[in-house]
Amino acid sequence: IEFDALGNLYIEDVTDDGLLQVDIIKLDATSGYSTSSIFASYTTAYLGVTGLDFDGLGNLYVSERSTDGDAGTIRKVDVAAQTLLGDVMSFANHRPTGVDADIVGSVFYSARKESNGTWGKIFEIDSSLVRTELSSSIVATGIALDFYGNIFVSTPQRTDLPLLANSVYMFRSTDVGMLNPILVGTFKQRGGELTFDDAGDLYMVGDDKVSIIKISPDDTDGDGVPDYADNCTLSANFAQRDTDADGYGNMCDPDFDNNVVVGAADLAYFKPKYFSSDPHADLNGDGVVAGADLAILKVMFFKPPGPSGLVP
Repeated sequence: IEFDALGNLYIEDVTDDGLLQVDIIKLDATSGYSTSSIFASYTTAYLGVTGLDFDGLGNLYVSERSTDGDAGTIRKVDVAAQTLLGDVMSFANHRPTGVDADIVGSVFYSARKESNGTWGKIFEIDSSLVRTELSSSIVATGIALDFYGNIFVSTPQRTDLPLLANSVYMFRSTDVGMLNPILVGTFKQRGGELTFDDAGDLYMVGDDKVSIIKISPDDTDGDGVPDYADNCTLSANFAQRDTDADGYGNMCDPDFDNNVVVGAADLAYFKPKYFSSDPHADLNGDGVVAGADLAILKVMFFKPPGPSGLVP
C-alpha cells in the first residue's frame, strides 16, 4: 500500500498473484476510496507484490517475491508514464518483504527467507545502486520511513525472535546498526506491509491482506510533530529550534550550561542577553530575547529541560 500527496491510495491486486501479472490499483481519495482504476500493469515471473512506495523523484518502487519465497526483486515504475522502467536490484538468496524510498531515491527494504524463518536483514540501496546492510538480525514483514528518517518495521507471528511477535517497532535515524528498538504497538494479528501518509499517520496491512490498520502517533502539544520526534513534547514548537543541538528544543531548554537542571548559572547567562538576538537565549524564536523568553525560564527554574521525545 502507498499514499500519494493527494491522499490517493495505491494497492496491488492480490487476485493476480501467481498469474504472471502485476496490477497496481489507484483508489481515489475524493470518492472516499470507492472509485478505483488501474494505475500501472506489467508482466512478471514472480509470485506477488510485497510492497509499494513513491520516492520524491517521480518513481514508484515495487518489491516482489519468488514462488519459493527465497528470492525476489525491487522494480521501478515511472509515475508520469505509468510504465515499468525496470529492475532496481534482484536477489537470489532472499526476498524483500517491504520497500520504502526517500526523497533522493535511496531505497530501503526488509528481507527474509522462506527456508529460514529466523533469518532477516534490513538494507539500503542508494541512488548509485550501492547496497548497505543496516541490520543483520531484524526479521520484518514490512518497512516504512517517516518524514524524519526514522525506520519502522512490522514483525511476524513468531515467538523465537528477539522482537515481540505481531508488533511494530521504530528505530531512530541516528541508531547506527539499528540496535535500539522502540516498541510502537503490539497487535492481535501478524504485522504486514507499512506506509506513512503525508499527515504522518502510519498504516499497516492486516494479516488477511484486505484490512488496513491506521496507527496515529501522539502529538501532545498539537504542533504537528509527533511526540516520538518532538524535541519539546509539551511546548508547541513546529520549527523544532535546537540551537545547542542537545536534543531539547529551545522552547523547553533554558538549561544553557547543559547540566540537566535550570538554575542560577542559566539565569546569569540569560540576564546580559536581554534585548539581544542571542540564538540560545531566544527561547521562543521570535528574534529577540525578551519577556516571553524570561517567562519560559521562570517556569522551568529548578527543573530539567524538556521533556523531549528525542532524549530518553
